[in-house]
Amino acid sequence: MPTTKGRKPHTGTTLTRPAKPQHVDGSSTAVAQAAQVVNFANRKRILAKKLAALRKSCRNADGWDQEGYYMAEACGAIADWLPDLWSAMMEHGAQVDIVQKSIIHCCETAKAIEKCDSEADFDDIETEVDIKDKDGKLIFQSASHLDRALQWFWRELLVFSQVQGHPRTAVLDSLDRFKITDKVLATIRKNPDDVDGEDGWPLWDQHWTEDMHQAAKNTVQWRNNDKVQPYD
Repeated sequence: MPTTKGRKPHTGTTLTRPAKPQHVDGSSTAVAQAAQVVNFANRKRILAKKLAALRKSCRNADGWDQEGYYMAEACGAIADWLPDLWSAMMEHGAQVDIVQKSIIHCCETAKAIEKCDSEADFDDIETEVDIKDKDGKLIFQSASHLDRALQWFWRELLVFSQVQGHPRTAVLDSLDRFKITDKVLATIRKNPDDVDGEDGWPLWDQHWTEDMHQAAKNTVQWRNNDKVQPYD
């Protein structure tokens, strides 16, 4: 990972988050509160600022060290948003559309970071993401490439949205757009005794309710044979 001339690259944020998804409260007050947690406009500005700093560094040809620093900072800004998005979805009952809009923007920003003409290699950037429930139980942890955390979050959204009565195709269409459908489905438990997913990473699904496990199972079956579609 690029060094940073005495400055430590951004490594994400550890936040306390709830584990059990709540029923969506459709009242205007609840929707407003969830929107405040998502904080889309402000987070979008932060990501734009970090991306602009990286692009400026690349234009100035600052070199591997400096450009790597700004690249890590931009990845870290995305990582910082994920715990709040997870909280908004699982605790505050945020509307699926605003959560999906946010994670799409995260992925678009990650793609823009990758496409920067930088001497630093996007694939070498490691970003820490820790999410805990309200009792301090670890929900998800990663200290690897940002894509790992983004794929895990997409899985959470895919499963949670179905439990809330949304068609799975709404999320799957986005996964197809980013060409990560198989990678996201690889993070779903296929057998009760599995310790890791098909991608070789820990599953991080211990916080799931029975309905979430069933939704995940149905999604895999639907993808495989297009027969089990209880939520569509």
